[in-house]
Amino acid sequence: MAKDPEFLALCEDHDVCVEALRYWAQSNAPESEHRVLEYHALIKELEEEIFQFLAAPKPRRLD
Repeated sequence: MAKDPEFLALCEDHDVCVEALRYWAQSNAPESEHRVLEYHALIKELEEEIFQFLAAPKPRRLD
């Protein structure tokens, strides 16, 4: 997993969304509530993709 570019991209996207959620959760900007809801939804989608990726059967290496 640590070398799979697709998995790494999902994890990086998740990290970015979590940071953005933290930012908007502390913001007093008028759009902050909407942004918090958006980032919660994005994080949930990314977590589902990550779980699907982890649950998918992986080809066995023949060493």
